[in-house]
Amino acid sequence: MKRDSEITIRSLPSTLRKRLRIGTCSWNYPEWEELGIYSQNKRRHYDYLPEYAEHFNSTEVDQWFWSLESPDVVRLRKDEDVEAYARLTPADFKFTVKAPNSITLTNFYKQAPKKSAEKPNPNFLSEKLTEAFLK
Repeated sequence: MKRDSEITIRSLPSTLRKRLRIGTCSWNYPEWEELGIYSQNKRRHYDYLPEYAEHFNSTEVDQWFWSLESPDVVRLRKDEDVEAYARLTPADFKFTVKAPNSITLTNFYKQAPKKSAEKPNPNFLSEKLTEAFLK
């Protein structure tokens, strides 16, 4: 719910909006309904994005960071997510992206399944995987 005195990113002059980026490390927080950011709880994570973009002009996509599942399975971003995010935000909206942990972690987490726990990550700093992610 917008208050009359509330300043949003969209209410700033365009010259300032182009130079100043304000956002958070994600946008998928149903609890923000209580803060007036969202009008109601949404069903899917990207349903929050249009309302989020009314208040902010940048966000971090952190969901693609969590990609290291097993030595044989690496989960990267989905094209349909990228397309949806672009469609749901204004043209001047910017995203930052964490590099996937499948590329950046030297070893699997201690709490990973026994077959992988604390073993070396075969994809650490993989050029092929990095290129696939950046594409």
